[in-house]
Amino acid sequence: MFTRDPSEVLSGRKAFCYAACVSHRPALFCALALGLTSCATFVPALRGTWIGDAGNSPPISLSPTLALLGDIGVPNPDSVDLARGLGGRLQTNPAAPIFVLGDVFYSDGLLGMCPDGGTESSRRCKNPGAPRAQFDAVFAPLRNALPRNPVVAIAGNHDHYGDPVATQNACAIFGEVGWQYLAEGCGLDGRKPVAVIDAPGVAIAIVDSHRMINDPAFRAASLPALQGTLAAVRARDPDAWRIVASHHPLESYGSHNGASLGTAIHKDLYWLRKTVLWPLSKFAEAVFLSNIGTQDLYEFEYRAYRRGLYRVFENEPVDLVVSGHDHSLQWIALDHPGVDHQLVVGAGSPRSRVKRFGLDLLGSNRLFRALGLADAIPAHAHRLEFAAGGPGRKEARSGRGYAVLSATASTLTVEFYDAAGSDPLYVASLSR
Repeated sequence: MFTRDPSEVLSGRKAFCYAACVSHRPALFCALALGLTSCATFVPALRGTWIGDAGNSPPISLSPTLALLGDIGVPNPDSVDLARGLGGRLQTNPAAPIFVLGDVFYSDGLLGMCPDGGTESSRRCKNPGAPRAQFDAVFAPLRNALPRNPVVAIAGNHDHYGDPVATQNACAIFGEVGWQYLAEGCGLDGRKPVAVIDAPGVAIAIVDSHRMINDPAFRAASLPALQGTLAAVRARDPDAWRIVASHHPLESYGSHNGASLGTAIHKDLYWLRKTVLWPLSKFAEAVFLSNIGTQDLYEFEYRAYRRGLYRVFENEPVDLVVSGHDHSLQWIALDHPGVDHQLVVGAGSPRSRVKRFGLDLLGSNRLFRALGLADAIPAHAHRLEFAAGGPGRKEARSGRGYAVLSATASTLTVEFYDAAGSDPLYVASLSR
């Protein structure tokens, strides 16, 4: 079940990037890649499952508190296996909520699927199908396998692309079936940009990260509201585990931080695009990305979002941040006084690549902080402790996965599962 990618034996990011650059010409490009970028283009992706140094626990007997999966937005036969596996793990707690961490409906939210036999919506479709039919197609496996477990869905970037109609549709249909959908425009707004969902021993504060990244005014309203909400949770239940749930992660080693070839090149050329090529890239973004906005961790708007969250957590610490966005499973340790770990659970879609090295800008994060330029690169030191990525189907088995959290007074246990397996891929614990 477990594999270790050959890149694990490398002594470090800089040594590997240097060796990779030696085999790539011209030398000037290598120097730029080493000095100014993450060298993401040259770092090989992990295949299948990468296991860190922490030991795994025996098969879990704890009663689950809640389940996490993200980016489920297209009906697929593998979704049946995922739902069955999740149903088997949650059978001892039919009240455990299932949190869907964004990109609930592809490609442009809940608009109704295109009539050409596809499985996604599009703003450009003529005569799309009924939104309820799209909802049923995506959620039928979960409803069949877990009829009593409530669902709480959080909007992702794709869910907003068809706004305002997409959010209106999702808000209405989730309400009809007795589930909950949270997005700016459905349960969240500028006056109340944070929601709290309670489970036994756990309080989950939910934000709309897409709006926070791409709308500075909404971000400005959300950050103090989140800090106030976390303070109120601590006051009313100081023993509860405090979790923040969003679609976009604080940190990731996945595709949205340069783990695939295309996104690696995009990342390595980002500073060039924002300086010498800025007029051309600005025009291209206005024409082709007008409704998409910023989605990659190293881009300026996304950095502002991460910077703001880190400042909130300095004042009101949390135990865990849980997110989707990258189509993989990741357990990331954070060197920050207010949050120790980031959990990425976006494997409701086929897994995308994860990279073990090369994503923290070759140590330049530390240098920028020392120089007082944290606004340029807000990342705190972090390390990947576990990952299950793709596209290695032999190692990844089904290519999809989920996570289950079990809370006690002293321990928060996180289990990662492949949809096709009954035993956890990896188990991690937070202790008090």
